[in-house]
Amino acid sequence: MLVGKLLEEKLPHLCWTLYVTHCIDLMLEKIGKLSMINKTIQRGVSLLGFIYSHSSLLRQFTNKRELVSQQLQGLVGTSYLSLQRLHQKNGNLRKMFISNKWSKNCS
Repeated sequence: MLVGKLLEEKLPHLCWTLYVTHCIDLMLEKIGKLSMINKTIQRGVSLLGFIYSHSSLLRQFTNKRELVSQQLQGLVGTSYLSLQRLHQKNGNLRKMFISNKWSKNCS
């Protein structure tokens, strides 16, 4: 709390609160309840489940990067971060799905 007060003194335009992470989590939770957003999140979760359950090739095609952070599981923001990672790795995931290795692995 002391650091927050010192920051407010040095930067008067800064709005500091102890529970910023909690507030952001609550906002993301409410946004996630919007039907279009919820549908997108559910599709992303389904896609991730499909990829993880059917492929040992994921790490090879995503430069040894996971799509879901194990450290953040359980937080509301995890869904959004996973969607972001799917978007970032879109090209590599497409290559994985059309590869001969994928066809052999999933047949």
